[in-house]
Amino acid sequence: YQRRVRVVRLKIELPAFSLLRRTAQNSRQQVNKGCYEAIYSNLSIEVRDQLEKLLETTVDKHTSGWDALKQDVKKPTPYNIKEFVAHLKNLQAWCLLLPSIETLPPAKSSYFALEAQSMDSSMLKSLPVEKRYALMTIYIRKKAAQALDDVAGILIRSVRKLHNLANEALGSFKVSQTTQVESLIIQLKKIATAYLQAVSYTHLTLPTIL
Repeated sequence: YQRRVRVVRLKIELPAFSLLRRTAQNSRQQVNKGCYEAIYSNLSIEVRDQLEKLLETTVDKHTSGWDALKQDVKKPTPYNIKEFVAHLKNLQAWCLLLPSIETLPPAKSSYFALEAQSMDSSMLKSLPVEKRYALMTIYIRKKAAQALDDVAGILIRSVRKLHNLANEALGSFKVSQTTQVESLIIQLKKIATAYLQAVSYTHLTLPTIL
């Protein structure tokens, strides 16, 4: 409130909100353009050609490699692990060709990945080449990272399951060992009792015999 009063007193004229919004939009577009150009400049001509071929639609399936790449693969399970491994290998092969996106802020890379996911091959073709290949690069990188996270998750769950099974087996072993020890103690007690009774009987009958 005090700041607003001070602005009024100093007769400072603020720009219109529409002007501020346009300025912010222009700044954001310039920043995004810089991100696109930075990724594009790190792509070799051969990789750019491969990305372009990924957008080509096949005659028989009427879909592009890009559309197939965007298809969600089921989470890895013992029943579809081969399919998931093939999907992961395909993504990893692309990652070996594509530049890193680690310099991008996480919020930016996530936004760009969502934008790329919402576009089919025809929509991507309508974009400038810098933005087109940059969005494809970011999406493939993010999808590969997610696939690795899924693999790590199933490994963690598997190890946790093995740990729980090991604890259960150890508990069962301890119970069985305890049961065996108790059985041995009971047997030993019976033997000791029988021995003591025999010794006592011998002491009682020996004077009578003599």
